[in-house]
Amino acid sequence: MANTFPSTPTPAGIASSATNRTLLNNLNIFDRSFEKNLVRIYGAENYAIVQMALGNSVMEAKSDNRTFYHYEKRGLHQSVTVNTQITAPAAGAAVTVTLGTGSYYASGTQSPIRVGEVVRIMTSGIEGMVTAINKSTANAHTATITPVQSTAAFVSAGSANLLAGEFLLLRGAVNIGEQSTVLDGISPLLDKITNTTTEHRDDYTITDRADIEKNEVDFGNGQHYYYYLAMDDMNKRYMNQAWFKMLEGVAIDNLSNGTVGTTGVLPRVSAAGSTIQYTASAGPAIADIHTLTRTLNFYGGAGEYHWLQDIYQRQAVNDLLFGKYNNGAIRYASVGGNEEASVSYGFNSFSIDGYTFHFFLNNGFSPESVYQINPGAQVPEKRNYGVLIPQKINNDAKTGKQFPSFQIVFQEVNGQRVLTTETGMLAPSNKTTTAQKTISMLSFPGVRTFAANQYAIFQGV
Repeated sequence: MANTFPSTPTPAGIASSATNRTLLNNLNIFDRSFEKNLVRIYGAENYAIVQMALGNSVMEAKSDNRTFYHYEKRGLHQSVTVNTQITAPAAGAAVTVTLGTGSYYASGTQSPIRVGEVVRIMTSGIEGMVTAINKSTANAHTATITPVQSTAAFVSAGSANLLAGEFLLLRGAVNIGEQSTVLDGISPLLDKITNTTTEHRDDYTITDRADIEKNEVDFGNGQHYYYYLAMDDMNKRYMNQAWFKMLEGVAIDNLSNGTVGTTGVLPRVSAAGSTIQYTASAGPAIADIHTLTRTLNFYGGAGEYHWLQDIYQRQAVNDLLFGKYNNGAIRYASVGGNEEASVSYGFNSFSIDGYTFHFFLNNGFSPESVYQINPGAQVPEKRNYGVLIPQKINNDAKTGKQFPSFQIVFQEVNGQRVLTTETGMLAPSNKTTTAQKTISMLSFPGVRTFAANQYAIFQGV
């Protein structure tokens, strides 16, 4: 059976310097056979606005400058890797290991290895103690390691060699011996996570005749003037576009207007979070969900997540879970302690492996929903796509302040997050000599993503 889709009028709006009476007539607003209340035939929820209403993972903050930042502390325990294979070391014999990629800091001049530290080979569990180090060459630090047992060769599991790429897990100075001397300390490392605000503007101009002409259509709240419809549309579109930018934005380096953009949540998660893939044609399996929960466990995930999904993934996950757990494991969510509001905003929940996932249909992932288009054989970039946002309060490593999973940051304009002004002869203030009225919106938003390692992308390919 062939699927059919509604035909839709395109475009959804037009770029114009000023709206005039002719445009109103072209839209048939003065047709006498009508229902006076305007019908909006499409709609999409904005997750950021929903979350601000529920008071959970999104919080607004102010920045006094274009650039804003926070600090994140790295892990508590260290490891190093083996750069070059050590071939067939004898039982009990010391080996000299050159540390591999990922073991260094400060342009290769610093590493966590120290004399007196016990290290454990990740794959075999064999332990040795560092008896000497040489850090004179950047990115080529060496450590002499003696097995702690005379019968043990310092080798990887299933091999007679210590393999390149093997992880050596630092276990502390636990065999330091009698009359020990002072050790090098382990200095915690902080990463400065920097982002910038971007410039966001929209304008709408209407001529004097179009502004004063009362229309028969009720545009909402008893308003019969076209200007109010355009203003309402502009506001909704503006907020959605800001959310798109904060979700998907990238740094800008190829424009000549001085902008630098803002790095959104998804690029940050893609670079520093986890990505779990499944076969889209078959749909996700319980094994894929288990892979996801293991990954969240390994990388410090929260116990509760908002799972934003496109409609394809939402349907596939529903089919999986309803088929597997038909005894009611999927339930309505109580997000932020407000079950009624959570349900009305479209959340439901599922718990597995100690994690609770609140599912949210994010129509912004689907151009079919946002733009009312039929892509045909073309596949949108975020089909079968989901992102998991932790519901966790994080501590800034430097200031000790507590923050949610991410913040919408505004560089305020005249004390306002979004500056809205009216100009023109018909404006109540900011008058000009031209018989028109222009509404302008200007803001400088950005987003601060905390602990991106706790996020995950779940994607069908």
